[in-house]
Amino acid sequence: MADPKKPFNAHKFMKGIAHVESRGGKYMKNPHSSASGLYGQLFNSLPEDFLIENNIQSREDFIADTALQNAYMLRRISGDMSGTKRKTNLYRDAEDLVKEYQPQLKDKFTLRPDEVAALSHYMGRQGARKYLGGIRDNKPYSPPGVNKPVDEYLKLYNEGLAEYATGGKLGDPKNLNIQISGVYTTPD
Repeated sequence: MADPKKPFNAHKFMKGIAHVESRGGKYMKNPHSSASGLYGQLFNSLPEDFLIENNIQSREDFIADTALQNAYMLRRISGDMSGTKRKTNLYRDAEDLVKEYQPQLKDKFTLRPDEVAALSHYMGRQGARKYLGGIRDNKPYSPPGVNKPVDEYLKLYNEGLAEYATGGKLGDPKNLNIQISGVYTTPD
């Protein structure tokens, strides 16, 4: 049974994000940005105290430690982000943005809370707001730089959810189910 305080299942979310960001561990280093690891975390935005505390000296150190990536992603989803540039976790982003934009968009609001969180992970909270505001104002928003269109990002995210939920193929050479197992034990 899902926890009513959690707007979506963190474990499934991690699998969807890992699919779109690294194809389940196949592409761990983005050549166009500092996006790194299973979840495409921006290495240059990781909190300095986190890096020091975990003895991470380089981007390669972070990429090599999938357990640490999982722990940080769980922090991003539901932990304390107040001391970071992000300030809020993805659960909070999803709750706040759904509450703000669902009444404004009415029938045009078709996203699930986990998809809103995926947008916040992808473009940051403000980028997700710009995207939702663009729907409201009939002014499509595209993320800047070398990035996928939002619809493509969400399509891949949802493909990842479906693929991993059915035990589909996993990114080569890493088995994401093994990498993530044990970090989120509630099977809702």
